[in-house]
Amino acid sequence: MVGGNPSLDAPNGLCFDNAGDLATTDAEHAFGVAFYGMGQLMTGAPVPNTFIIGAATTLNAPAGCNFGPVVN
Repeated sequence: MVGGNPSLDAPNGLCFDNAGDLATTDAEHAFGVAFYGMGQLMTGAPVPNTFIIGAATTLNAPAGCNFGPVVN
């Protein structure tokens, strides 16, 4: 957590879609996936648009990520 916001402890696996959006997996502590819009990446320390974390994800140290040809 940074300033009360979820943060990435160990980003592992960065991938961009064809619109320039970024997804990254977090492989330590708050296992999850963070999504950033292209516009957010122009700022110094963006907060993810979406951060999927928690025990219900059943993620355990995820590594890598990929997008198909169309991401909605």
